[in-house]
Amino acid sequence: MSGWKRRLFHHHGARLLAFFLGLGLLVPGWLWWDRARLPEGAVWGGAVLAGMAASTLVVSALADVYDQFRHQVVAFALFDMLLVAVVWLVSRAGRRTLRAR
Repeated sequence: MSGWKRRLFHHHGARLLAFFLGLGLLVPGWLWWDRARLPEGAVWGGAVLAGMAASTLVVSALADVYDQFRHQVVAFALFDMLLVAVVWLVSRAGRRTLRAR
């Protein structure tokens, strides 16, 4: 886990859950909203990614009694992938805005 994520989320489980849920709703919603300009399958891919992230977080929370880091590393990797998807969507929106001027 990176330093900035540790500072944001360590001992702040509600904040971590809110970020997970927020990204899990934001990415598929934004992809659905922009579906006409995206490649085929992007909306379903975003929905699957969000579902995988949420289910992995739940399973890792249930299994963290044995080896917390090992069980949560996949959930955090999917969280990072959701963040990358948001950055990609923001950059596409920025480029589209610049082209419109």
